[in-house]
Amino acid sequence: MVLHTFGRDLKWNPHIHCLISEGGYSDDGFWCNVSHFDYTFLLCNFSAGMS
Repeated sequence: MVLHTFGRDLKWNPHIHCLISEGGYSDDGFWCNVSHFDYTFLLCNFSAGMS
């Protein structure tokens, strides 16, 4: 995640850029695919922190 504090016109526009992998390595070294990402969970957690 990266906090970006300005937009294209260089005006104050704080927002977050987030890259999400479609999987990852397990503890024993095997690749595990992730077929679903719960966007609602992420949205609720970030929304709660912004108030």
